[in-house]
Amino acid sequence: RDTRRRHGVTFYNAAGKKVATYANDIPGKEANANYRTFGDTFRLTDSLSFGDIKAGVWYDRQLDHRHSETIDWTQGAIWAPTKYGTAYSYKYRDLNTTWQPYAELDWKVTPDLTLVPGVKVTSFTRDVEALYNKTKPPAPLNYSETYTEAQPSIAAHYTLQEGWTAYAQVAKGFLAPPIDVFQVTKIASIKPEETWNYQIGTAVQRGRWMVGVDAYYIDFSNYISTSQVPGTTETTFVNGAGVIYKGLEGEAQYALTDALSLYANASLNHAQYKNTSVWVADTPQWMATTGVMYDSRDGLYFSAIGKVVGPFYGQDNTTDATTGQPDFANAYRIHTGFTADVSVGWRLKDLGYHLLDVTPSLKIGNLFDTHRINGFAGTQSATGQALYWTTPGRSVFFNLSVTGW
Repeated sequence: RDTRRRHGVTFYNAAGKKVATYANDIPGKEANANYRTFGDTFRLTDSLSFGDIKAGVWYDRQLDHRHSETIDWTQGAIWAPTKYGTAYSYKYRDLNTTWQPYAELDWKVTPDLTLVPGVKVTSFTRDVEALYNKTKPPAPLNYSETYTEAQPSIAAHYTLQEGWTAYAQVAKGFLAPPIDVFQVTKIASIKPEETWNYQIGTAVQRGRWMVGVDAYYIDFSNYISTSQVPGTTETTFVNGAGVIYKGLEGEAQYALTDALSLYANASLNHAQYKNTSVWVADTPQWMATTGVMYDSRDGLYFSAIGKVVGPFYGQDNTTDATTGQPDFANAYRIHTGFTADVSVGWRLKDLGYHLLDVTPSLKIGNLFDTHRINGFAGTQSATGQALYWTTPGRSVFFNLSVTGW
């Protein structure tokens, strides 16, 4: 008996008129993505009596072709045009070009103190050519824009004692809008994100111990966040109010033997929109990881790591239908969750027959097969009911690495 769930497939003509319905056919989606990236880095260094001068440029080019279309599996995986007159959900070409010249100085002020001032200039160009963009209905889009920003920075490193160092750094950050911004209904033009980043910390290594702690403070301008389109269940992107990220981080590792060690890290995070009590969506209020690691270098190695992610909110704003501006509020709280991963492998050396190294390994993800809610997935199109992502079930991966000559 055939127990497969059937939903039916409806065909439309180019004008969006219904022409046929097959109630027992199985609908499907076919998606294809071709991604290519290439680039290079040019570096210059000169050593002087007081330090090293460094300069250069980084170039990167990314080309991405993607499409997705609806099909009817029952009738031989043929295209199934939708009510918009096409089978394509989207079909586009995305070209990203980045130029980033930089210069910095490693200034050795004293034998224990080094200052590193520098600056880089980022120029990022996005070109999008879409026969069908990711909107409803799918529509053509031809778009090109270049974003350019200078990013100064300065860092200080100080050796307090042998094995004990302290550091501080300030840097300006810049991030162009992601392609997702152009694949939804647009409420307003989106500006690049800009940040001023501040961090201080220290690291100590004594005997079998390694401990590091730091504090960070990030001041966001033009923070890009998702928002719900008025009167619909669709999402869009907006430049929200300013955002402040701040927190404390720490990690420690203790070597029980030369091969076996214990590891732990944790962070307290605070991320809210300026002058509000609204948390930035998808930002956990705390996180912690702990585990055991073993590496014999030439034989067995394994790790068992557990991770706890603290609570966060799935959405932080909707768009006001009258003003078109974000209306901030905490919504869809996601509770604390735990996952654990285990991996084990064995390095086999010089097996003969031209085999230098053979390494079989096994990784088990989500060891305890938890299926907790781990994210907000928008709302249901017909009812507006909240939808959520859940943690994928247990996964098992086997890998075999072989090196020969």
